Amino acid sequence: MGNQLFFIGYMAAGKSTAAAQLAKQTHLPLLDLDAALEARHKKPIADLFAAVGEADFRRLESAILEEIAGSSAHRIIACGGGLACTPGAIERMKQHGRVVWLNTPFDVIFRRLSQKPEGRPLLSKLGWPEKSGIEEHFRSRQSCYEKADEAVAELTDQVLSDWANWLQSD
Repeated sequence: MGNQLFFIGYMAAGKSTAAAQLAKQTHLPLLDLDAALEARHKKPIADLFAAVGEADFRRLESAILEEIAGSSAHRIIACGGGLACTPGAIERMKQHGRVVWLNTPFDVIFRRLSQKPEGRPLLSKLGWPEKSGIEEHFRSRQSCYEKADEAVAELTDQVLSDWANWLQSD
């Protein structure tokens, strides 16, 4: 077991928010994989996804995971929504820490997506703004997310405190 905490879950589950709150509380370094991809390739995620396609996008995402897995420079990691379904990714994360699935209910996710759909490259492919295609995709990823060490449906102060204690106990 390593000393990194990886957040996984569907788009708009709250991974970036949870990671930022935890980093603020612990003063430990954070890496948002989407932000790292944007910085490296000098393109917004939606543009990068459109330019290279989903398969190559997942390879680029996995390459960053390989670089940062095990690094003390990145203790808290917010992963992209599809990374957990990339073969070997969950196992790689588990080699270097704890994997937390933000198991946000679909209705909450859909409401969040409705409030801010821009920058989400899969939405149009899934038939946005129709709910059925997105819900089907959401359900199809559940088996990937279930491999996490822990699932959390609600981000509470107690949950954040538990993660902070775990991170600081190493």
